Amino acid sequence: MSVAVFPSWVLLEPFIFRKDDDESFPDEREAPIRATGTTSWGAQFRITFSLAKPPQISRLYAQLSVPGFLDRNMGNPLSIVETHRHLALVRVATWTSEMVTFPLDRLPISGNRTGTSTICYRAVSVVDRGRALKFINITRHDGIPFEALKPGTGFTITCHTLVLGRGSMAWKEDYTVTSGELWEANTPERLPRCILMFPQVDIDRPHVVHFLYIEFGYYARKKMWVVSIDMSTKTVKSFSLYINGHEGLKTDDADLIDLIEQKSVSPWPFLPCEFPKFLNLSSYLSLNRF
Repeated sequence: MSVAVFPSWVLLEPFIFRKDDDESFPDEREAPIRATGTTSWGAQFRITFSLAKPPQISRLYAQLSVPGFLDRNMGNPLSIVETHRHLALVRVATWTSEMVTFPLDRLPISGNRTGTSTICYRAVSVVDRGRALKFINITRHDGIPFEALKPGTGFTITCHTLVLGRGSMAWKEDYTVTSGELWEANTPERLPRCILMFPQVDIDRPHVVHFLYIEFGYYARKKMWVVSIDMSTKTVKSFSLYINGHEGLKTDDADLIDLIEQKSVSPWPFLPCEFPKFLNLSSYLSLNRF
């Protein structure tokens, strides 16, 4: 008897894959964590998670009833706005929050196209089972907001941990690593001499950071890879294709095509989502059920 074991945390794709027909909606073998519900206006829906161990990307699928929800051709009414440990907040209305001041030389402005971007080059992660907060930041030396790295320049990665005192809190620097140090420790085949974006600290291994490497160029639909680096040794642990650019459009999956089109225009970060340990019950799922 083989037993499915859930990862302790995942990199969750914020894009929700809408599969309204039973044929395309994932079955329990592919996505065992699922739920059903009814909205306040009486519309029924189903959601399910397809989980994968990082650096592979996990997905949330939704099956929405029509006319209870708008037809998929008129847009997807659901989106994931935030995760915290084993909770995921799915938005139908506006959501806002407040954050502590981050250890930056200057405050970035919102967006990913103008000035110093917030979303592309920095992130916050909750580690150590909710007891520590880590802030990781990438500073480009060329000052370009969202393009290929200017030849002859590089970048610096800095990580801080929020330290709590008696009635106070402060950021303590964990490390600073330059692109030159990373390039010296890894071959160009293992780590292209390009900008790394959308950093995410690994929840189980805080010394490992996952990045998104985007192949900039003349193509409208960009190829993207997930790069995992052990920052303590400055070595690449994995380098895996995430979006296959124009070649990835050769599919019948309408949601995957939407994902490629949207991320090529305006990429967004992954959301860390930690799962409670009770999900690893050995009796939860076995091949004998199928």
